[in-house]
Amino acid sequence: MLIGKYLVGKIPLVGKIPKRTLLVLLGCLVIVIVALQFMPSFGKQGGGDSKPEDQAIAAANEQAANPQSGKPAQAPAGTSNPSKEERPTPAPEPTPAPTSLAMPAAKPAPITMPTPTPAIATATSSNVGGVIAKDTLWTKEYSPYLITQTVRIPSDVVLTIEPGVTIIASQGGGNMFRLQGTLIAHGTAENPIIFDGGGDADFFNAGNSDVDTFLDLDWCEIRDGFRFWPNSHQPQTGAFSLRHSLITDISGVSYVAYPAGDIAIEYNTFTRAAGFSIGHIGDVKVMIQYNLFLGRYPGLPADADFWIQNWGSFNQSETIVRYNSFRSADGIALKLLPGKGNSATLTAGENYWGTEDTNTIGRMIYDKTDDIDCAGNIIYEPILIQPYQDTPTAP
Repeated sequence: MLIGKYLVGKIPLVGKIPKRTLLVLLGCLVIVIVALQFMPSFGKQGGGDSKPEDQAIAAANEQAANPQSGKPAQAPAGTSNPSKEERPTPAPEPTPAPTSLAMPAAKPAPITMPTPTPAIATATSSNVGGVIAKDTLWTKEYSPYLITQTVRIPSDVVLTIEPGVTIIASQGGGNMFRLQGTLIAHGTAENPIIFDGGGDADFFNAGNSDVDTFLDLDWCEIRDGFRFWPNSHQPQTGAFSLRHSLITDISGVSYVAYPAGDIAIEYNTFTRAAGFSIGHIGDVKVMIQYNLFLGRYPGLPADADFWIQNWGSFNQSETIVRYNSFRSADGIALKLLPGKGNSATLTAGENYWGTEDTNTIGRMIYDKTDDIDCAGNIIYEPILIQPYQDTPTAP
């Protein structure tokens, strides 16, 4: 009532309002004033004008931006959880910062097991001799190798010699090598492999060998010894290849007796050396071609005075001599051994004789013209008027 009197006194218009109506207006005014006092607390609890979905998304974003806080996002109080379709997608876990700039390691390649290879022993001493029990390599590092007793190579064993190696017979006479397995000596033009017989040793004895025995020489020097391939008076069915080599100061004839495989004597130079006496059987071929025969060893006996002699070519076996160069001053170049019936024969066309005179060439050939006990005559035509292009011309 005091408020009513106050308003009537201050506001003239109020005095014209009936008393009952004025009381109602005052009551409404009091209710409005009281309601305004409680409005802030309602805003805090209800979230004001924002929706529950917006508040949930805002909370989730706040947690993603501050993952260290450890506070989970919660729906506002007084609201139910939104449905699965309405729930916001959580922000992805943050990726830790790299600790270095190094590229990630590449995926390792699959492991491939190596193919097993036969064990190869490397000689670690300059003194060698006796039986080689397994495949062995002689290297230039330990050269020269001194043979203190015969080196024996059994069947199924391979001895390999590197370019530039020198092998010397130090025992005086005897055999440097006894072959039943394989010996491979491949030198080069710049680094030949040297076999030094020490004056009187035989080099490669294949006595009691078999069909798998093989000597493979290329770019070698065979020097200062007795016989390259001696007659062992035992079966020696092993074979050999001698190529691009220099054979010097060899004082004894080499005997090729019934090899089981073909023989190749090619692209070599023979000087101050003795020759080869050949007999074979079956379908074996002895090929003597592209060689320079420059001068025989001085003082050879009469029965060793030849470069190439054949004493037996049985069945389809052949001794083929072609594209070689012979010196006319060397005496007998080609010979058929007398007293062997019809078995001794060889083919000798297309060689260079240092002359085109057939009488001179005839004196360099020993056959039925010289001895009626020889099997026949050696056919040496056609002849070459100059050395064959692939034949050495000088040592």
